[in-house]
Amino acid sequence: MTLIAQPITVATELLAVDTSSLRVWATYG
Repeated sequence: MTLIAQPITVATELLAVDTSSLRVWATYG
């Protein structure tokens, strides 16, 4: 269970960072 949950959590965090970066780009770019 942990081995499966870990990558999903990491992927979700990376997605969140990606979305934040896109928002910053859209606002200040």
